[in-house]
Amino acid sequence: MDFPFSIYVWHAPHKLTDRPFWQEELRANTQQWAIYAAGLLYNAGVYNAGVPHQDTVRERPVIKVVRQGKILLALPDEHTVELCEKQIARYKEHSPEPRRPI
Repeated sequence: MDFPFSIYVWHAPHKLTDRPFWQEELRANTQQWAIYAAGLLYNAGVYNAGVPHQDTVRERPVIKVVRQGKILLALPDEHTVELCEKQIARYKEHSPEPRRPI
């Protein structure tokens, strides 16, 4: 069975050397299920993805629903998802070079 809709959750870097990324958490076969599942993840408030430090508590994750590279739903809003995408682009531009073994 093919699941064309993907739900991604943002994982922010915990340290300067960590890489920011979107992790695919769920897949759905219809747009309605994808949006419903994303809403459940977002409204549950217990998902700790993207928390910069263990001491801080983030109330809601940053989530996007994608089909064929097009964002269908952005939670909490499109601006926040765009900021996450820009952070990934900045990291790719200035990613640290791998160290050579000694």
